[in-house]
Amino acid sequence: MRMSAIHPDGFTLIEVIVVLVLLGMISALALPNMLTLYQSVAARTQVDQFRADFNRLGELAADDGAGFELRSDVGRLNLADFEYPLTLQEDWVVELRQPVTFLANGACLGGHLRIFVNDEVLLDQRLEAPRCWLHGD
Repeated sequence: MRMSAIHPDGFTLIEVIVVLVLLGMISALALPNMLTLYQSVAARTQVDQFRADFNRLGELAADDGAGFELRSDVGRLNLADFEYPLTLQEDWVVELRQPVTFLANGACLGGHLRIFVNDEVLLDQRLEAPRCWLHGD
C-alpha cells in the first residue's frame, strides 16, 4: 500500500504551529480583559458588603438601645472604638462631610458619604434621614 502525497493523514507541523500562534494571539487579547473584569467584580462585591454592613447600623443601635456617631478623621472612618461590624478595605478612603449620628431608636440624622480608591470614587451617596440607607446602583 502506497501513501498518497495528495491526501496525507494528520496535520503538518506548519498547520499545528499556525493554530498555536492564533490561540496565543487570542489569549493575549482576552486575558487583560478578564483581569479587569475580575477586579471590577471584586470591587463591586466589597462595596456591596460595606453597604449591607452600613445599612444594619441603625438596627444595631436600636437593638442596643444606644446611639453612636460615625466620624471621619483625616479622610478615614475612625473605627478604633467602634463596636459594630463595618467592612472597610485597606486602600479605601472614606469621607464624611459631617459626623453621621445614629440615635438609640435606630434613626439617623443624615449626612453624606463618599468612598475613594486611588482617587476613583467607588461610592458617593447622600444619607437621607431617618434611615440613612446606602442604596445600590
